[in-house]
Amino acid sequence: MVIRNGWYVWRVKYPTPTLKARLKWNLTAIILLKLRFLNIFTTQQRKEAFTEGIGRLVGWFSLFLNKPNN
Repeated sequence: MVIRNGWYVWRVKYPTPTLKARLKWNLTAIILLKLRFLNIFTTQQRKEAFTEGIGRLVGWFSLFLNKPNN
């Protein structure tokens, strides 16, 4: 849900992004996703880090299938 909400807010601010802007947004989302999965090994709340990482991954893939309306 974090990814989908972030995408929606980003698209409201930038209704017609360039290819470079889209690439930057996706790379940022991937970096944040990797960091959250790495938190599984570095924090005591492993279950929360794992479930949030899975949620981010599912949200990112769901944008390819069903984008929210602007």
